[in-house]
Amino acid sequence: MTQTTSPNFYTSQEAGKKALSEQSMSFQRPLPSDTPTCAPEPPCIEPQDILRSAADLISGPRAEQYGDWRTSFIAAASDAGVTTEDAIRVMIGVKRARLRQDPDHRDSVNDLAAYQAMLTVWQAEGGE
Repeated sequence: MTQTTSPNFYTSQEAGKKALSEQSMSFQRPLPSDTPTCAPEPPCIEPQDILRSAADLISGPRAEQYGDWRTSFIAAASDAGVTTEDAIRVMIGVKRARLRQDPDHRDSVNDLAAYQAMLTVWQAEGGE
C-alpha cells in the first residue's frame, strides 16, 4: 500500500518552518558589547561586573597583601581543626547569612562569588 500525501502537506509544513524560523529570529537581537542590559536605576550591575570584582578579590591587592588564598584557608582550617574545604564552606555560609539580612550589599555578593570560585578550584585541585 502506498502512502499518498496531499500537495498542500509539504507546502504547509514548509510555511510552518518558515514562520517558526522568522519568529525565533526576532528574539536574537544582538546587543552592542557596551550596552548595559539592565535599567540604570538602581545602579546597573552585570554578572561580569560581579565576577571581575570576585577575581580582583582573589588575585588583586588583597592577594598581594595576604598571600595566596589557599595558604590562608589551610592555616585557618588548621587553627580551627576543620578541613580546608569546610573553612571555605563556612565563609560561603557567612556571606549567604549576611545576604539574607541585606540582599543588596554588593560586597557580600562579590565575596560570595569569590568564595564559591575558591571552593570550586579547591575541589578541582583535589583538596581535602
